[in-house]
Amino acid sequence: MGKKVELLARPIVIQQAAGKLAAQEVFRFERLAAGIRSGHGMDRSPHRHSFNELFIFESGAGYHDIDFERFQIQAGSVHWVRAEQLHFLDRDANCSGWVIGFSTDLFNDIGEGSWFSSLLPNQISEGNRPVFELNHAMYLEILQLITAIELGIQQAQSRALQFGRLRLVLQIVEECARQGIDHARQNTGRIETYKRFIELVELFFREELTLPDYAHRLHCSMAQLRASCLAATSKGPQELLQQRKLLEAKRLLFHSTSSVKEIAYALGFEDPAYFGRFFKRLTQASPEAYRRMIREKYH
Repeated sequence: MGKKVELLARPIVIQQAAGKLAAQEVFRFERLAAGIRSGHGMDRSPHRHSFNELFIFESGAGYHDIDFERFQIQAGSVHWVRAEQLHFLDRDANCSGWVIGFSTDLFNDIGEGSWFSSLLPNQISEGNRPVFELNHAMYLEILQLITAIELGIQQAQSRALQFGRLRLVLQIVEECARQGIDHARQNTGRIETYKRFIELVELFFREELTLPDYAHRLHCSMAQLRASCLAATSKGPQELLQQRKLLEAKRLLFHSTSSVKEIAYALGFEDPAYFGRFFKRLTQASPEAYRRMIREKYH
């Protein structure tokens, strides 16, 4: 047990990409110009940021890996990358668009059930995918707002005005996301329990909480928790919790120097051997084999 405490005391750090949002920045705006084949920021391997990024593509092709899942780049599409998600962008020479980086802290005023909430839980929810196809009208609206943002930067317009434009862009994207979610599921009252469960999972998945612990914190029965998760995703709460642990394990295996044993303890596994079996059951590869495979893929 003493050895376990020592390992838990050592934080596991994933290196973040260079550059952070400065305190005076409302958001970061970057033009992705055609004629440059590499990803934005001259990406060499997957990385993650402490802020959110919204990619809007106007032309070209390529691919975008988000938490080890590959998505094709298409004109008129939007790619949403949450803070702390690993991603890697490889666009072809004809690909152009924009990327907006911003902190979720900007939206502390939105409250529960806000328009922004539909974009947040896409890490383990099938209902909220990180890639959206804009219809023509929505695409034109976003282009107008981007033109206004670019002009605002050139003219050093007020932060409040630029912030308002960003909120409008996100509202359009959020509406697009809502249209992609099954209407019956979206309007089921039980979904609220699922949403609160996902929020708790994000906070506590590294700890040794059981599903009854989660149900107790949600003030619901296990049957209600299971019914809500199934209504929202067709997956039970245990599978969703395991997916979140697995995702973090993949991130740490790729982007940290920590041993498999340290990663196991950091994710709440008392027995590293059990963690190895857990990982292999879900990926058909041992943690060590996965680490070699994923690093060879991106290096």
